[in-house]
Amino acid sequence: ESAKGKKDMLLSEVDIAMLKKERPDLVEALRSELKEAIYNDKKEGKKMGDEKLKEIQDKLDKAEVKNKESDKKNAKLEEALVLIEAKKFVEGKLKEAEIPDITKARLAKDLSAKPVVKEGKLDETEYEKEIKKAVDAEVAYLAKLSESGKIKGMGDTSVSEEDKKKASEKLTEGFKSLGLTEDQAKSASAGRV
Repeated sequence: ESAKGKKDMLLSEVDIAMLKKERPDLVEALRSELKEAIYNDKKEGKKMGDEKLKEIQDKLDKAEVKNKESDKKNAKLEEALVLIEAKKFVEGKLKEAEIPDITKARLAKDLSAKPVVKEGKLDETEYEKEIKKAVDAEVAYLAKLSESGKIKGMGDTSVSEEDKKKASEKLTEGFKSLGLTEDQAKSASAGRV
């Protein structure tokens, strides 16, 4: 067949090998156009993917912030519950203590603010020891206070009968010197010694 005959071929009979051979310029133009279309699709897809990824990351960041805030709130609530439980526990233990009510109130306030906690829970065994230690310290302190009001070291306070008789006689003599009669002076000194 002649070259003219080849060109007159039907389009349906043309295959890629023949196109490459007969029209390399057309094949190269198609190839370049196809490459550019694929590249643009990838670029657009990547751009869309990056935007979607950023959107997802923003949502994730917001969720993490909310999660941290929730964790903080939960921790505060758990702490408040432990403090409430501690207050009830301390008040229950202090009811048994034989100390003044004002001291109980002060100890309840102080001890409730410092609960003994283990693994997020009130450690009742150790806390009870702390309460007992504080109560014992208060009892010892109050005992020292009550002793400090007593007069000490001023001699023996007991008076013998002989000393009472001598004091009564001196008192009677004193009343006599003031001009009272013997009977009046004895009467005045009676019960004063």
